[in-house]
Amino acid sequence: NTCYKNNDSFKYLFAPEINSFSVQSQFQNTNLIKVFMPKLIKLNNTYIFDNTKLTTLDLPSLQIIDGRSFGLGIFEKVNLPSLTRMKNLNHFNSCSQLKYFQAVNLEQIGSDCFRDCKALQTVIAPLATIGNDAFFNCSLLNTLSVRESNEYIFQNFKCSCNVCPKCQGTLRDCLRKGRRFPAMQKIKQFYFEYKELGGCKMKKKSHYKCYFQN
Repeated sequence: NTCYKNNDSFKYLFAPEINSFSVQSQFQNTNLIKVFMPKLIKLNNTYIFDNTKLTTLDLPSLQIIDGRSFGLGIFEKVNLPSLTRMKNLNHFNSCSQLKYFQAVNLEQIGSDCFRDCKALQTVIAPLATIGNDAFFNCSLLNTLSVRESNEYIFQNFKCSCNVCPKCQGTLRDCLRKGRRFPAMQKIKQFYFEYKELGGCKMKKKSHYKCYFQN
């Protein structure tokens, strides 16, 4: 239950048995660069890892995060395979280097979740709906995989930033790329594995097919 806010005396956190944190701003404004917490399930308060130096988020069991949990982060890629719920707002606010986010079990991308994440390009959350202003000022977003079972995404998801795909009218294009994303990843993996086996030249490629010759 200790708060380490503004404490610059440590860079690593080793807590293999911890399953939750509940102190507001517990590690905010610290020099923390790496954590080992394989059993961490919940962040039960706001700003817990806000403005740290974390370069990766290796948190395989994390299911619930709260507002501004990882704001001002410097990581480029986030994959939270167990995440199901985002409470409150601004979970990844102003993560200026974040390009890729994946959470395959997430139920809703929270309101203002990626506000001012200006490098964000890809979001893979196939079960999730979208909260208002979730991609505020995310002008580079081009690939989006979310739940599309109804018109909720177009009728009720609101934004007023004027630069994101929702505001620019390109949301359907992002969703189309999101649907193709799994197949494209398999193609890329096949290509690199084939190349490692002895090299090849790509003869022809499209979104769905690749042909190779030695």
